[in-house]
Amino acid sequence: MLKKNIFTSYLANIYLAVLSFLFIPIYLEKLGAEAYGLVGIFAILQSIFFLFDSAFNTTLNREISVLNTTDASENKIKQLIKTFGFIYTLFSIIVCFVALI
Repeated sequence: MLKKNIFTSYLANIYLAVLSFLFIPIYLEKLGAEAYGLVGIFAILQSIFFLFDSAFNTTLNREISVLNTTDASENKIKQLIKTFGFIYTLFSIIVCFVALI
């Protein structure tokens, strides 16, 4: 069952990639080159934030689980969440600044 799910997932990703390339001429015809460029920039930013968010989310969940199993105080957990929030906000500001340049 696991092999079937993995194969189906890869097949779906390949299907989406092929469709993305096939629809480029249609997008260019309907939107124009400038608007399609903006769509491309948005897609790049979205994928960067997705990768960053998935990595941070996994790390934060793991660290909170570790702190919950030990005798850590609530202050340590709050401090960890504030730290991750600060890093995420700083990363967002940097990405927005780079996008505006």
